[in-house]
Amino acid sequence: MVRMGQSATITLSCFPGKTFRGKVAYLSPGLEPSTRSLKAKIEFPNPGYQLKPDIYANMGVETDLGVQPAVPREPVLDSGTEQVVFAAREGESLEPRKVSPGPPVGEDVIVMAGVEAGERGGRFRPFPH
Repeated sequence: MVRMGQSATITLSCFPGKTFRGKVAYLSPGLEPSTRSLKAKIEFPNPGYQLKPDIYANMGVETDLGVQPAVPREPVLDSGTEQVVFAAREGESLEPRKVSPGPPVGEDVIVMAGVEAGERGGRFRPFPH
């Protein structure tokens, strides 16, 4: 979900409350096989030379996920081979649903398949809420 030109932010413990904003400038063409990670270069303006080489930072990349069904993480039951949530049926019964969870967003997880926005039971709600 990371693309060239996307906005990114970093925060540093040495500058509490300050957020630096930059853009994705490079993505390596392939995954690192041993870590299954992708190298990226993010460029940040550095007025006053506050950012130093090898400094640790917390980074985020801003993505537009659109409006998708999402559930809080805790009701998603993970058996190791499948993930299940319980959706409300007519009356007061619940129905187990296999779901395909997508990326986590805050305390929620996007559900790619298995529930529809607006369903009740597992506190389903459209994202963003």
